[in-house]
Amino acid sequence: MTQRPWMSHYADDVAPDLETVPFEHLPAMIRHSGSAYSGTIAFTQCMPNGMNGSLTYAQVDALSDEFAAYLREVVGLEQGDRVAVQMPNCLAYPVVAFGIMKAGCVLVNTNPLYTPTEMVH
Repeated sequence: MTQRPWMSHYADDVAPDLETVPFEHLPAMIRHSGSAYSGTIAFTQCMPNGMNGSLTYAQVDALSDEFAAYLREVVGLEQGDRVAVQMPNCLAYPVVAFGIMKAGCVLVNTNPLYTPTEMVH
């Protein structure tokens, strides 16, 4: 057995190994959640001006499928292509992030406050 000296520092209620995740990849987990919790609110945004909105798990699943199809069929991205996302926290973010993953692309987050010089760097 491999020595794991760091385990002596674990709390008594911390398991030494993680449970096996029942999903092959993140898009599979997103699809499962969209089905299992379809009508449940997944994301909510409340704005300082009083406007707000929510998306259910099913809506996020469906919208991210549509965005994935757009990336593959219209933009022409292929598996492994990088997609930079520069947006603030908003309801569109999980749709875009999950769509990128479903398209088989790599999500590259960038800070929406970056200057043009920082973006080039």
